[in-house]
Formats: sequence, C-alpha cells, structure tokens
Amino acid sequence: MNNKQINEAIFELDRISWELDEALSENGGELTDDLQNSLDQRANLRLLLENEGIDSLGRWMKSVEDRKATLAAEKEKISQKMKACDNTIDYIKRQLRSIMDLLGIDKAKGTLYTFKPCDSHKVEADKTMLRELFQAKALEAIHAAGIPECVGVSLTASSKAIPEGEQLPAFFTVTDTATVTFLKPAKVKKEEE
Repeated sequence: MNNKQINEAIFELDRISWELDEALSENGGELTDDLQNSLDQRANLRLLLENEGIDSLGRWMKSVEDRKATLAAEKEKISQKMKACDNTIDYIKRQLRSIMDLLGIDKAKGTLYTFKPCDSHKVEADKTMLRELFQAKALEAIHAAGIPECVGVSLTASSKAIPEGEQLPAFFTVTDTATVTFLKPAKVKKEEE
C-alpha cells in the first residue's frame, strides 16, 4: 500500500463515516441492508489502514531514517576527508615556507603558481577554561537579573576586545606559524574577435 492509496482509503473512510452518520440520523437509527454494507465497508477500510497502512508508513519511515543515518555517516566521513585535506595543505605550506627560508627568497614563482611567505597569528580562547572560570558566575548573574533558571549561557571571548598593548588573559592561546600565501594563476582573458 503506497501513500496515495493510504490517502484514498482515509478519504473513503471519512466519506463513508459521514454518510453513515447522516443516514442513521435521518432514518432514526434503523439498520438497513445498505447501511450494513456501508458499516462493513467502513470496518474493512479501518482494518486495511490499521494493518497495511500502518505497516506501509512504518516501512517508509524506516527507509527514510536509514537514509538519514547513511547521510550522517557520509557527512562524518566527508568531514574527516576535508580535515585530512586541511592537514595536507598546512603541511605543503610549511614545506614551501621551509624551502623559501632555506633559499632566502621572498617570492616563489613557478610556471603556474606563486607563493609569498607570511606569518599566521592565531589567537583562540580556551572554552574549557572559560567555563571553569566564569560559567557559574555568569549563570548566577543572569538568574539574579530575573532570567529563568531554565536559561543557560555559552561563553566566548574575543582577543580583539583587549586594548592594544595589554597582555592577553591566560585563557587565550596564541599560535604563530610561518606559512605562505598561495597566489593561484590568473585567468587568461580571451581576445574578442
């Protein structure tokens, strides 16, 4: 039984139920052969929907859940592959920078690709340390301000909010990396005829 057939059965069950209610109220509840046939038809439709209809929808739902699980697994695998690509890119950049530093050049230009040395300065907040240091105080403050107990907070920190020249708090981690800037080849412009 497919979804179209299920919808048709639901519509037919509603129609027969409505007609039965109308006919029974018009004739004072007297059960005629036609009404008995309609009652039998309604019982058969109910049985069909309870058995085949529910099982068909269950099979459909199971297949969609399986598809979702497959997509989630594929997404995880793709995410791992993308992370591996990022790691390889970082390695290639370090290799290029090592070569440029070794040769003492400030621009590496191949036939198609060009690289320039640069330094990457990355500042990140340690979220675990932020939670340990400030989560309880932040929750206490928002609840004291009248925000319901069921509301929580997520803490973030931005090094850009620290005044220039001031030392960064201990919950920031600074990573300096010697790397390169990748200059891809320029697109060739076609001449107009």
